[in-house]
Amino acid sequence: MENDNLNEQEEKGLAMEMLGELKNTITAQWILIVILIVLLAGTNIYHVWQWSQFDTVVVDSGQGGNAGYVGNDGDVNNYGESSGTQKEER
Repeated sequence: MENDNLNEQEEKGLAMEMLGELKNTITAQWILIVILIVLLAGTNIYHVWQWSQFDTVVVDSGQGGNAGYVGNDGDVNNYGESSGTQKEER
């Protein structure tokens, strides 16, 4: 009878120990998940911020002329092809 009581106490001790370790593991996993979500949000915000640094330029070539503009640095930038009926002059 005393031996049965001792085995039962050992089983309860082992179960409580395993429960404690399980709680610690779950807590660590939740902390990791929160950190990863914060890092994902941070990289997304950084990406959006970097892309917002670029200027968007829309150039209309009008009646089939060249689609170009003079940028802030003074260079002439040509983009795309003409979709008009005007033939290209050389």
